[in-house]
Amino acid sequence: MPDPVLLMTRPQESAERFVAELPGVSAGLPVCFSPLLQIEHISAVPDFDGISGVIFTSSNGVEA
Repeated sequence: MPDPVLLMTRPQESAERFVAELPGVSAGLPVCFSPLLQIEHISAVPDFDGISGVIFTSSNGVEA
């Protein structure tokens, strides 16, 4: 059986940050970074008139 490899498909920066916090990776677990998406900030601001709350599903949305 081949050795396990950790496949990271998140955006590169957040994937690297996540892997840096994993204790098993420092013990030699190979990591393959293969981002499937890229975060791009746009200058448009949503219209929040009449909105009483929002739900964020990602820290990237909060940062934007």
